[in-house]
Amino acid sequence: MSKENRTAVEKDMRKETEKVGIRKKLSALFCTVMLTSMCWANVAFASSYAQNAYNNFLKDNLLWLAIAAIVIVILGAAAKKNYVGIVGTIIAGAIILFLISSPDKLKDMGNTIGNLIFQ
Repeated sequence: MSKENRTAVEKDMRKETEKVGIRKKLSALFCTVMLTSMCWANVAFASSYAQNAYNNFLKDNLLWLAIAAIVIVILGAAAKKNYVGIVGTIIAGAIILFLISSPDKLKDMGNTIGNLIFQ
């Protein structure tokens, strides 16, 4: 391998390393923002925070966290032109968002399936 080819390869490797470093920093920033958003003081000082923790706080944050994750996966699939992945992510994301927003429906579905199986 000639010296010119080695320097070109080294430059390409540096660019890839820089991209990975930027991705790590952005993902660390994203995780930090999400975790800090879950530590809001108004929930901790509410009078009935133990009873309403899921309905008021956790449900909203889980919903937005799931939406952000779904959008990130869809953008990644769109960048690769993976249309089946986009459709699958939309369908799975819709089911996940439905179960997060109304967990009582999951309990009802489980009871119905249990009654059908164990009759």
